[in-house]
Amino acid sequence: MKTKNDGVCPICDKVLKGVAKHLKTWHKVENVAERAILNQIATGRVNLGSGPCPVPGCQSKFCPRLERHIRSHRHEMTAAGLQRILEAAKRTAALQRLRDLRATKPNPPLKSILDLEEEESEEEEREQEEREKQVKGGAGQTPLCQLPACQSLRRRVQELEKEVEELRASNAALRAAAAGEGPSGLQRPVAPPTRLQEDEEATKRGLAEIVSNLSDGDTSEDEEDSSKEVS
Repeated sequence: MKTKNDGVCPICDKVLKGVAKHLKTWHKVENVAERAILNQIATGRVNLGSGPCPVPGCQSKFCPRLERHIRSHRHEMTAAGLQRILEAAKRTAALQRLRDLRATKPNPPLKSILDLEEEESEEEEREQEEREKQVKGGAGQTPLCQLPACQSLRRRVQELEKEVEELRASNAALRAAAAGEGPSGLQRPVAPPTRLQEDEEATKRGLAEIVSNLSDGDTSEDEEDSSKEVS
């Protein structure tokens, strides 16, 4: 006959008698409240209390006696299906009590980590659901890997592609400047001379004429002197 202490240890999964004693002596669970919750998980004697019905399709949001309400669905499903729902509901309730107990920072501290492992599992399930939604949203497209390493690599590829485009534009501008062309590849138009440049050119021409005239005058005088000496 199965007693209230016979069951499967929730920490090491051993089937044994006297789970409470095993938890205390083997796993060193010293916190009395924690040991009681773990023993309830092992024996299946978890009081569900009140809450929403977990049976699919049931719209009951609050059931004062939840376990009794769940069992009322026995005509709608197989015995095995009903048992699975009950076990899952009891485990969920027990783990929530462990979380609540951990939040109080009890002394002695908790030894088990069942509630922490469950949170990690739930987080992974949510991430998986999110990935599936993204895949469905991009129907007809190849789904992208959502691992952090892959996402980081995709971001780095985008950054490198942007740098390549910037370098190409800069290189084209430098080549155009070296060839005397504009950024569009067209020959740069020659700018018309400014008024100042025109005045400077006129001044230069005037000076050149003066110098030329002076040079011509000196040459004539030298020729006259040479002719007088010959006479």
